[in-house]
Amino acid sequence: DQVLDFCSGSGGKTLAFAPRMEEKGQIYLHDIRNFVLQEAKKRLKRAGIQNSQILLYDDPKKKRLKNRMDWVLVDGPC
Repeated sequence: DQVLDFCSGSGGKTLAFAPRMEEKGQIYLHDIRNFVLQEAKKRLKRAGIQNSQILLYDDPKKKRLKNRMDWVLVDGPC
């Protein structure tokens, strides 16, 4: 599955569901705050999650991913 954690912050929810993906598929983490994405990158590395990518706010790759996600996680209130 292709998963987009759209308001990912430092990746807490991704850390919770990523092991269930068993390193299959791809997880994309996006947030408007680049500094929290850098923290997410460190946390994912420590946890051994290898099927993830960070999407910075202005990343041109986002357009290519449109309509390609199987799941989109949005925790707006966070």
